Amino acid sequence: MGKENQDVQSEFLSAELEEIAKNTFKGNGVGNGLGCFVFEWTDEWWKFNEEDAMRWDIHDNEASWSNGAYYFDIKAKQNLNINEEWWGVCEVKKSRRGLDERIPTQAYFRLKEMWK
Repeated sequence: MGKENQDVQSEFLSAELEEIAKNTFKGNGVGNGLGCFVFEWTDEWWKFNEEDAMRWDIHDNEASWSNGAYYFDIKAKQNLNINEEWWGVCEVKKSRRGLDERIPTQAYFRLKEMWK
């Protein structure tokens, strides 16, 4: 907790995509899946305290809400186990040149492998 875990992000994303594929028309599930798309291309540093625009470029590692689906850490302090600042398939790296860099995560490469 309090830090990025690319292994877990990639694991959960893979499981979600496998579930979607299973439930498409040609899958062996219920056949009601239409597909999916990537929702978070980059980490969202502004998510922790979105009302404070002055902090949007600060990567805060505080969890801000709770979700029981993430079973391994639901017993986090105050049950706050979700930090959307690390949900992107590309991490944001601050650059001294004025432009932020985008660095692909394990989840990015997992998606690339699954979608080729």
